[in-house]
Amino acid sequence: MRRKFMAVTALLMLGCTSAGGRNKGDAEPADVAGDAPADLLDVEAPEDAPAPDEVGPPPEDSAHEQPDVEVTDIEATPPDVAPADVISINTCFLPVAPAPVPVQTHFGFTTAEDFAFDDKGRVVAVDGNGNMVRIAKDGTTTIWAPNTGIAAGVRFLPGGDLVGAGGDGSLIRVYANGAQEVILGGLLYPNGVEVDSEGFVYVAENSSTRVRRINPDDGSFVVVGVGMSGPNGVSLSPDEKTLYVGSFGGGVVYALDLTDDSPKAVTFGRTPGGSATDPVWECEGKVAGEACGFSGLCGEFGGVLDCQTVNPCTLLDPGEDCTTDFGEPGTCSGVPPDLYCVPKGACDDLTVGEPCSSPWVPEGVCTETSFGTLDCIGKSACEDAAPGTPCTPPEGGYGQCTGGACVPENPCENGLPEGKCTFSNGVHGTCQDHPWNPGVLVCQPVVPCAWDLAGDPCTTTAGEPGVCTDDNGALYCLPNGPCFELAEGTPCVDALGVPGTCFAVDGGAICAGAPPCKSDSLGQACTVAGLPGVCALIEEAAGCLPNNPCDGLLIGDPCMDAGGITGVCETVGSDTGCTAPQWLSAWLCAGKQSGDSCDSAIDGVPTRGHCWDVTGAGLGCEYTSETKGACLYKDEGEACTLWHTGGTTAGRCISEHCNGPGGGGGGGGGGGGGLDGLNVDNCGFVYVTEYVAGYVWRFPPSGGNNPDLAASLPSSWIPNMHFGPGVGGFDVDVLYVSDRDQGRLFGLEVGHDGSPDAYPKVTP
Repeated sequence: MRRKFMAVTALLMLGCTSAGGRNKGDAEPADVAGDAPADLLDVEAPEDAPAPDEVGPPPEDSAHEQPDVEVTDIEATPPDVAPADVISINTCFLPVAPAPVPVQTHFGFTTAEDFAFDDKGRVVAVDGNGNMVRIAKDGTTTIWAPNTGIAAGVRFLPGGDLVGAGGDGSLIRVYANGAQEVILGGLLYPNGVEVDSEGFVYVAENSSTRVRRINPDDGSFVVVGVGMSGPNGVSLSPDEKTLYVGSFGGGVVYALDLTDDSPKAVTFGRTPGGSATDPVWECEGKVAGEACGFSGLCGEFGGVLDCQTVNPCTLLDPGEDCTTDFGEPGTCSGVPPDLYCVPKGACDDLTVGEPCSSPWVPEGVCTETSFGTLDCIGKSACEDAAPGTPCTPPEGGYGQCTGGACVPENPCENGLPEGKCTFSNGVHGTCQDHPWNPGVLVCQPVVPCAWDLAGDPCTTTAGEPGVCTDDNGALYCLPNGPCFELAEGTPCVDALGVPGTCFAVDGGAICAGAPPCKSDSLGQACTVAGLPGVCALIEEAAGCLPNNPCDGLLIGDPCMDAGGITGVCETVGSDTGCTAPQWLSAWLCAGKQSGDSCDSAIDGVPTRGHCWDVTGAGLGCEYTSETKGACLYKDEGEACTLWHTGGTTAGRCISEHCNGPGGGGGGGGGGGGGLDGLNVDNCGFVYVTEYVAGYVWRFPPSGGNNPDLAASLPSSWIPNMHFGPGVGGFDVDVLYVSDRDQGRLFGLEVGHDGSPDAYPKVTP
């Protein structure tokens, strides 16, 4: 929940607009019949085939039996029309919200691998029984489609049907009335799923190196990308000309140019410790029949020449050892004849306490979790901590340091009846049955202020002290701001380091350089984030609109943006602004060499950077991430401190980045390995989640190797994320991250709207 009275900062949280675009989905799906492996369903689309999502559900007398479920119409919600006197601006010209961003926590959802928002603002996901359910923000749950078999990525088609990746290697379509059918089978561990505005479905095959674009009406497909290591999360750019793909295990984000016929991907950016090499198209420049990869041959598949390998489990039985296509030891899994080689876990064939390693935990110890599994865990956050120090156990939740290890804390372990419980860090909860061990009571956290009254002290989900505040009858924990317990008129310094004065507003006080804007002060001068502006109506509320640096200038004239960076006045859509990127500025590196420092200021805050040739167009000043900024001007192995959502973490400078306990910046056992979920906002910033570490990284539209650590979340499994639809209580400028540990949704207030989904349509 956001503070409504913070009108002066509301501008930074608005969405941004972008021009739509068409990609090579404009063409009919390519003819893909021919040399595809026999075990993959490869369908040629007829010339008169309709566009995706125009076929509709199967008829009642078709071979696809429809389950006896309640039919629920899915209706698109018409966009709200802003009043004529309300100012609408393109906030992509404004500085991006500084990292780490504010984080909300919402409880009561499923532990599914992925989810989607429908047109009513409900979370749509698979529950623990395999049913596709709809969950409203208040917890109301209804079953949409029983026993779907969907185990990974899900997305809505433009017409309201849903597609999802099945656990058996299929792509499944769920119709509005709950009927289901398999669109395509034989996919090699389909995981990430994306849908474009024309209804084509993009699927990343994690056990291969490719991404397919599939027609959901007939199953025909083309391969749009090859040569990627463990392709996983996928998301389109705002103009749908680029598809971003995350590497699970490689710490790399790839970019596919959908306007180019070549399926070769390029490296867009890397997270700290990212180890995957640049993508390689094994069959580039070769002909059909030539050797490729570990044990493959080049052959026509999905309209491109791809490296096709023999299934290593073809002649083996379930449970037998095998070698994956990437040369990793594995075990044959599945039901014959559909066997596939699953890489072995880092602690398979090892015992508790033995050293282990994995792509995301380079150095770890095999540790038994509370669920009875043996996982490879990096250096414990408790290794050098005092007994009783709060910590996050490997499986998530809350714990205390005991004997150098983080032991899960359970205030209900003494057999308390169902009721209230409190963790040692002050977080409240209720004693409930363990979801996997009925009869064992565990303390499930509740929303801060759930048991308190307005005015009571509280602790936010980020661990900040605050006060319970009434917002239209609902209490939430409002962090103590810079004017907490200060009298009006007292000098202060805001969160960005800008000096100001405490001014009283409804519900509290704010630190600003000028009195806050009110309905009777429109047109008066004001400041927002230290920038001069004028009071105006913004989304029907009074707010401070920063002065446009291009007012009075012509297109092409030089200008200086809000961060003091020079640029050029350009037109984007219907807006004009100073478009100098704040993380890449050539003039800061004039006369310098690669690697030289180029310290500057962004949003009035001193910012460190280095001169690098990221785009191939010459040296530019690249904005430095939290992890790298903490190690600038430090030597390898020197101590460093990293600020993140949960507080500060002590670490060591390793490979120019501040690495906390476990090898990842911020203390979570990361290291740039398991990139899982991926999404893009409407201004082109790319967000990706990191498995185990609980990190959400933010790349600028230009990519690079220094993403911001947007958030460090208290979960070891955050597989996917989506921007809210603007209805049902889920905001369009909040990025909601799923939590498989406890079924929560974390809401990241990133300050930009999401890139439009195919359904439901959201108008910024």
